[in-house]
Amino acid sequence: MATQNPIGGRTKTNNCVVARSSRVVEDVGRRHSRVGTPKYVTQTPRSYQLSPSLQNRPVRNHCTPVEHKNRGISPSPPRIHQMRSRGGCMAEIESNLKLAPQIFGDQPIILRRLAELSTGEGSRFLEVGSWYGDSTLIIGQVAREKKGHLFCVDWWKGNPGTELDEIAKKKDVFALFWHRMQSAGLEDVVIPIRSRSDFVCNLLAKETFSFIFIDGDHRYQGVLEDIRNYAPLVKRGGILCGHDCEGYVSDFDRGFLERGRDVDYYETVYCGVVLGVGQSFKKYSISNSIWSVMSVGKGKWKPTNIDLPGLQHKSQEPPPPITSINEYHVFRYRKKLYAVPFCLRLTDITEESLREHPDVIESDSLHAAKEQIHKRINSSLAAPPIQDTPETLGAVSVLALEQVMGAPVSDSPLLIESYREFNLVAFKREIYGIAHLLGPIHLAELARDELDKHLTGGTCVIGQSVEHTKLKIDKLYLITLEKKIAVMEREIVALRQSNETLEVEISFLEQARVQKEEKMEELYRTLYEEERMRTELENQFHAQRGLLSEKQAECESLYRSIAEREGAATELQQALQAREALLSEKQSKNEEQEAEIKLLKIEIEKTQNALELSHLR
Repeated sequence: MATQNPIGGRTKTNNCVVARSSRVVEDVGRRHSRVGTPKYVTQTPRSYQLSPSLQNRPVRNHCTPVEHKNRGISPSPPRIHQMRSRGGCMAEIESNLKLAPQIFGDQPIILRRLAELSTGEGSRFLEVGSWYGDSTLIIGQVAREKKGHLFCVDWWKGNPGTELDEIAKKKDVFALFWHRMQSAGLEDVVIPIRSRSDFVCNLLAKETFSFIFIDGDHRYQGVLEDIRNYAPLVKRGGILCGHDCEGYVSDFDRGFLERGRDVDYYETVYCGVVLGVGQSFKKYSISNSIWSVMSVGKGKWKPTNIDLPGLQHKSQEPPPPITSINEYHVFRYRKKLYAVPFCLRLTDITEESLREHPDVIESDSLHAAKEQIHKRINSSLAAPPIQDTPETLGAVSVLALEQVMGAPVSDSPLLIESYREFNLVAFKREIYGIAHLLGPIHLAELARDELDKHLTGGTCVIGQSVEHTKLKIDKLYLITLEKKIAVMEREIVALRQSNETLEVEISFLEQARVQKEEKMEELYRTLYEEERMRTELENQFHAQRGLLSEKQAECESLYRSIAEREGAATELQQALQAREALLSEKQSKNEEQEAEIKLLKIEIEKTQNALELSHLR
């Protein structure tokens, strides 16, 4: 007999049991509700505005020196944090996994505002897809403030074929999730339901939740099923929302969305979510990749249209790059691809000022982006070179820098660009080439003996112009290549000698192999003969066994006939005994009759004698 729980469903069924003490629902299933891929986020500000003084400057001069591990001062691209799994105890799981945030940028503010907007005291919240609990912490805090509960539907195994699946095979992600809930003091607010989303939806009562957040399967069919299954659970005035919707269907090319609808994400766009949400609702709100609608009753919905003062409205958070091509990051933003130079260091492609920058390349496809990047590089290489003469070296380089910067070159180091694993830095009317492997170097504080050491070691060069310094770097590069070639030639000679030795060994091994094969053939022949003899013996054995079976059958029939005859003899003996008994009885009766006859004869004689005597008298 099932009992009702606070959410209107059943707390106990044949397949699923809600344990109120541990707040977990266990169910073994194959498809789970939460399956996303790791969210990648660049560690850059959320928005950028180019100052008027920088609008018309070349790309290289937007660079600023940044310290980068093992790379020195370089205009390297922003790092992208990916999810990894390593060994460690529970206290180290979170740091060892290095999980990228699920909710980032302005999304926590928006998610919290949506959760607060639709709820009152004692409200019930539901999350479909929790993983390690970024969004759970945000919604759970609101639920605690409203004295409500948050039900989390997930199976914490990840989708097959995704990075989350690999992480779940190596680590107990649910343990990390619950550890984070306990650390935040939400163990009495958050109720995990560890099962498939398509199973749990049948256990929950309709129109009982004030807020439902969907961040589960990102494929088209999975998104449609989650919306179809959980939309009826939202009560009137409640909010249904979800994650990873980068825009409306009309913002993208339909063919592009169709190509990526059946995978988790395609070119950093969750195509299945965009199509699924657009298919499910006519009108809906999107803010920083979070879509939302409000229930007006009877299966009808309206956009939430939330407005947060001081928060810049945008349909999506800055996406990570798709790939990198020749020192260009390639980003997907709606229908277009944008190639941004590394030196620009502006990665928020949602900003119109960045998309319209003259050094940013716009294209319709990745192939077109590659062609335009190669064309721009070739055109820059075809420009007339600077004539480096003793009379003009210093003047040309300083003049060029001052024209680019719009101001005199100061005595402080200025990073110009990166070339062949070297950073080109202008300092005191000279161009320094500093190797990346040196790490961060402060030229203003560098001692002369250390500088000479770097110059002799080939990790630093000094020229009077950019081209002059590049020429020296090219010479070092050629020397390095020649050394590498010499080392490779020596390695090739060593490899040839090793190959000759290996060939001799191989010939010996081949001979041994032939001998072993001959022995194996002899063994096979011997085994074949033994197998044939065994087969003949088995046939003879089966034949003898057949004859024995026939003899046994004959013996059994003889035994049966003997038994039948013995039974008949026994019956005859019994009949004979019965007849003998009858005969003895008849004999005894005859003897009795004979005795009676004798007595009668005696009486007759007596009677006759008496008669005779009477006559005589």
